[in-house]
Amino acid sequence: MKRTWRLLATVGVLFGLLPLCLAAKPADPFFGLTRGNKTYEVPADTWVGMYVLNTAGTGHITEIQLLVDDDAPTGLVRMAIYYATPCTLYQDLSFATVVDGWVTISGLNIPVTAGSYYHLAFDLENPTGIRADRKTDLSSYSAPWPYDADPFGRPESATDMPPGGQTSAVQYVIRAIVAPD
Repeated sequence: MKRTWRLLATVGVLFGLLPLCLAAKPADPFFGLTRGNKTYEVPADTWVGMYVLNTAGTGHITEIQLLVDDDAPTGLVRMAIYYATPCTLYQDLSFATVVDGWVTISGLNIPVTAGSYYHLAFDLENPTGIRADRKTDLSSYSAPWPYDADPFGRPESATDMPPGGQTSAVQYVIRAIVAPD
């Protein structure tokens, strides 16, 4: 009889823990891409914007990261976030030195809303190999916009993206790290 009670108690505990095991997986703390299957050289002086759905939830962006895949990178990268429609500047993030691997601009506190689209954009001072994913994905695309001014000479040079960008099947690996509210 004791054995039966122990067995029933064990089964009860297991069934009690089952909802915890089946609970929905929490959202990733970022939106954008985390890896790629190719490397493409991105030209200098061209804004490249990734149109990305915020799947991380409502909160604040704390970091923007770009994955460089270049044995001898040089120069700076300027990053910014744009509203998706219309493509207007949301926040200029300033510059970072380009290194092989993740290039990060941190210390940010930029409010974002779950389910909204944003352009995560970058502009390189020198041509650089950037990791990319060549696939079709409904939540993002990359579009380069020629940039007339020297974005590395004046801090006020990040402005609304000009019209005339062209879409591409290449999706560069850039992501926003989000701390939930």
